[in-house]
Amino acid sequence: MASSFSLRKLFFLAGIGMLLFIVVMKTVMLPLRSGEIVSFELAKDVDKASRIMTAWSIDPAGMIDKVHTAIRLDFIFIVLYSVFFFLGTRFMGNLAGTPVLQKAGRGFSWIILLAGI
Repeated sequence: MASSFSLRKLFFLAGIGMLLFIVVMKTVMLPLRSGEIVSFELAKDVDKASRIMTAWSIDPAGMIDKVHTAIRLDFIFIVLYSVFFFLGTRFMGNLAGTPVLQKAGRGFSWIILLAGI
């Protein structure tokens, strides 16, 4: 039960840390919106991506610098997100109390880390 308590504590701390990181990231990225980054990431062809990058480059507010920072911060977010779900999967598996679900929680937690990588 003690390990379950510490796992629960880590899970909630990771969740709070992830939420705080999202708030900080959105604040740092202003005036850039997450939808603008997503439209660039989902551009289907080079021409569309080039148009988006050109618009950012000519922006006097230094939007292209914000984009570079946002992409770097996205990698940190992936780590936080993966750790949060790794801990959550283990915590929920332990809450179930049955050996099968505990084992499934441990197995899926490693799959989540691999997906994050």
